[in-house]
Amino acid sequence: MTRKTRSVLFFTVVMAAMTWMSTPQAAAQEATWQQIPIPTLPPFHPPQPKRIQLSNGMVIFLQEDHELPLISGSARVRGGSSREPAAKVGLVDLFGEVWRTGGTKTQTGDQLDDFLEIRAAKVETGGGPDSTSISLSCLKGDFDDVFKIFVDVLQNPEFRADKLDIAKKQAEDSIARRNDEVGEIAARESAKLAYGTDNPYARVPEYSTIAAITRQDLIDWHQTHVHSQSHHPGIQWRLRCRRHGSQAARGF
Repeated sequence: MTRKTRSVLFFTVVMAAMTWMSTPQAAAQEATWQQIPIPTLPPFHPPQPKRIQLSNGMVIFLQEDHELPLISGSARVRGGSSREPAAKVGLVDLFGEVWRTGGTKTQTGDQLDDFLEIRAAKVETGGGPDSTSISLSCLKGDFDDVFKIFVDVLQNPEFRADKLDIAKKQAEDSIARRNDEVGEIAARESAKLAYGTDNPYARVPEYSTIAAITRQDLIDWHQTHVHSQSHHPGIQWRLRCRRHGSQAARGF
């Protein structure tokens, strides 16, 4: 097809489109979409959780969901990275990691992995700017056994040194790679501009702050922020099954 032929074809198509748009049918269709009736949406009534406060002050939010035979729950503990010392930035990140991988006083983290994996269950921990958390997810029939592990990890973590060493190496690798992505650089520097370089919400781990963190620091953090809150409302516990709500309450 020659250039002249393509030009003629293009001109023909444009003229045909302009001619069609000028017809009454096209004008009607152009206005029709604005006249489409919009039905009234049904009212939205999200299920409301049941709030239970235990005698020790702990609060449980209970939300039923019977779609699948699964139970999930999480406990949130006041106190996060905004409270960690400036000389040990990264403490809460390591705490959230080793809290679970370090196991408990009676079982190693690897033993917990094996026990949970064969049941397709999870008990996970983590840390954030204002709180730390521990969660579980399991089949209804395995709740008794998994909940025992959940409580054991919550109350009796061991923070084994070998797992702390692994977590610190991973943190150092993250520091080494943190300038690989432009988005990560922008987010980090934006926080410093917004809050100030020394603000707890803008600080970032460095090699020196990671190296300064010891196993005793994790033990002390747990004693201060988790263990000491076991008897007052510093922990909020969310569970998605009413039949096991009373059992969760007895666990604490």
